[in-house]
Amino acid sequence: MIDIEQLTREKGHLIDREIEAVFAGNVPNLHDAVRYHMGTGGKRLRPLLAILTYESLGGKGDKILPFAAACEVLHNWFLVHDDIEDGDRVRRDKPAVWVKYGLAHGINVGDYMAQKVYELILNSGKYGVDDEKIMELLDAMVRTSVKTSEGQAMDISMRDSMPAEGDYMKMVIGKTAHYLTVPMAGAAILAGRKELIPCLVEFGMQVGPAFQITDDVLDLTEGKGRGEEEHSGDSLPRKMQCR
Repeated sequence: MIDIEQLTREKGHLIDREIEAVFAGNVPNLHDAVRYHMGTGGKRLRPLLAILTYESLGGKGDKILPFAAACEVLHNWFLVHDDIEDGDRVRRDKPAVWVKYGLAHGINVGDYMAQKVYELILNSGKYGVDDEKIMELLDAMVRTSVKTSEGQAMDISMRDSMPAEGDYMKMVIGKTAHYLTVPMAGAAILAGRKELIPCLVEFGMQVGPAFQITDDVLDLTEGKGRGEEEHSGDSLPRKMQCR
């Protein structure tokens, strides 16, 4: 059995090094807000998935690190904006970025993180990744961002409604499956095993919805599993029922 916590201890500092370098700076209410959010925790699941897939497919060296870090920043960019869209005031037992720094800064922080996702991928050239592979990684990440945003739009549109099961599943696949799959697809590109991408995508399309369904169940509980949440007029109802 894979020990995620042990792997995080062994590999996490490599990812943190890439993230710290790309977010170096001291613009008030920007760099400090990013560091605040990134420092609140998280399992680093997506970068670990990228590294483990890369190594399992025979990849050698540190070529995977910028892309793995990009997957983590992608995830956290979505979380910053997701908290705003859902009206969630707590993230990982701490005030969400938009609560601590204000709504306008929260939006801007997410926008800034979005661009750093692509900067990290471009940084892969420093590790010897050729331009063709960098373009393939960028293409995979752009398509993932688009699909995830489409899924998020479906989620927002379904609030206070009773979506059919098929519509709900389409939403969770769009919202979660693609950006759980892209770490593995990128790893296959860098390891020179692109022929395996369809199999990895098929796996991700099954596992991704399982994560989202679990999260949606938590959303129906007090505090949403994110700590003691203060209920206020800023919060938006997210409970849905499927028919």
